[in-house]
Amino acid sequence: MEAYKHFIITFFNLRPYDGQWLEHRFQLFETYCFPSVCAQSCRNFKWLCLFDEKTPLEYRSKIEDYKKECELFVPCFLSDSEKMDAGSYLHGIILKLIEPETGYVVTTNLDTDDSLHSDFVAVLQKKIGDEPKVGVYSILWGIQYFPSKKMVIKMKYPHSHFQSLCENCDSGFKTIKNFSHTKVRKIFPYIDVYDKRGLWLEVVHDSNISNTFRVTSRIKYRGIYRSFSLCDFGIDICLSACNNIFNSVFRKSAMFLCALFKGIKRKLCGRKVKVVVNPKYQNVAKFVESLPSDFKGNGKIIYDSRNMLKEFDVEGMSLCVKRYHMPVLPNRIIYSFLRKPKALRAYEYSFLINEKGFESPESVGYVKEMSAGLMGLSYYVYRKTPYSHIMREMGNASLDECGNLAEAFAKYTAGLHDAGILHKDYSPGNILFDKVNGEYRFSLIDTNRMKFSDRVGMKEGCANFRRLWGKTPVFELMARTYARRRGFDEKQCVGLVLSYRKKFWDTYRRRHKVSFDIDI
Repeated sequence: MEAYKHFIITFFNLRPYDGQWLEHRFQLFETYCFPSVCAQSCRNFKWLCLFDEKTPLEYRSKIEDYKKECELFVPCFLSDSEKMDAGSYLHGIILKLIEPETGYVVTTNLDTDDSLHSDFVAVLQKKIGDEPKVGVYSILWGIQYFPSKKMVIKMKYPHSHFQSLCENCDSGFKTIKNFSHTKVRKIFPYIDVYDKRGLWLEVVHDSNISNTFRVTSRIKYRGIYRSFSLCDFGIDICLSACNNIFNSVFRKSAMFLCALFKGIKRKLCGRKVKVVVNPKYQNVAKFVESLPSDFKGNGKIIYDSRNMLKEFDVEGMSLCVKRYHMPVLPNRIIYSFLRKPKALRAYEYSFLINEKGFESPESVGYVKEMSAGLMGLSYYVYRKTPYSHIMREMGNASLDECGNLAEAFAKYTAGLHDAGILHKDYSPGNILFDKVNGEYRFSLIDTNRMKFSDRVGMKEGCANFRRLWGKTPVFELMARTYARRRGFDEKQCVGLVLSYRKKFWDTYRRRHKVSFDIDI
């Protein structure tokens, strides 16, 4: 049985274009796209390239030559009626090319004017492995190439148009082409692939519609300060170190300022409200959209401090809405242009936590208000968790009273850290728990400050306990349990946990009044 079948998909000319556009597009295709796919080190895929059946004969002959030159290239010619529903056509074509017992279909998007590193497919398929997971696979790092400027910049873009979608054949797959590359990660679980070589090449040329130098929280740029060859992308061009240093130091800075100015000018056009709703909860979309106007006068207040949390009964569900306060001016600028707002991070991180096998309230929606081009209030909507206890209850409890809870919590924390999950505000108010079938279960809330990595180290993991409340014997028990579960030295972990805890609370007590016995 074949675990999965991989297809690269390119839409070439499925809309009416004039002869001049076609000539230019075929030139781009032959320069950047076609050589890069032909040069793939892993050949375990098919490349479906979709054309209009009315493509002129002179170009049809070119397409036949491509087919002869590259055995992976599969041209598909669509009629006008088939172009109306290219997704269904693709589904039918793929079904003909896979075995009946194939488990999964993996589809990768590739535009006609872009390139793939020769190891792109190999790295992607290594990540998918023998046990594919349904979700979006994003190779994070790529290269942005400006031919007219002879300029290359390294680019980290999780939402790039080089994403791949793995779907189960039995559940009726749709392919990556049925989803916007900027939204597909909000619909499916996502798996990020880290390879800092830069495994895709976005070509920015004069006829691009949307590709350009962009200033958003989603994108990170890194300069290239050495000679750089595009041969790995099938392009016989090498840019010198002097050229790249000049571009990285001076031209990149100028482009950044220009893009930032344009973004500010665009955002200053007026007040806007951005709404994101989990597709699973479209039945409450109107409630989410109405929050800017209805939040103040409705709902039950759970707490009201700098931020406000309310509970609402909507469509038979208990929904919690956290309204984040208006940031100070510098932070409004940062959250508008450079960093994701807290509400959006909480919305997205909940999906990632649950995907990794841990519990966090299910995200329902996110709302961001913009005024004068800057971020204002934001709202995070989630399902109310059924857990009724909070870790603050361990604050003044003795070891006899909470020993079992402390051990269970230490094992839970070790599991989080082994999975690369670090809650940066790991405080008693952000950890809920209950006993379910005789076992303690935990759920993370207030997840806007998270760090996700391959694995949390010992010092960082021990420091994560510092904000918690409890007596010293309880922390000693947690440290020993945590150390055993993660294979660390028990004595060293106990020392680290107590040391980090004392340092944190000594500082905290100088600035705040504490209502319980810290016992340090």
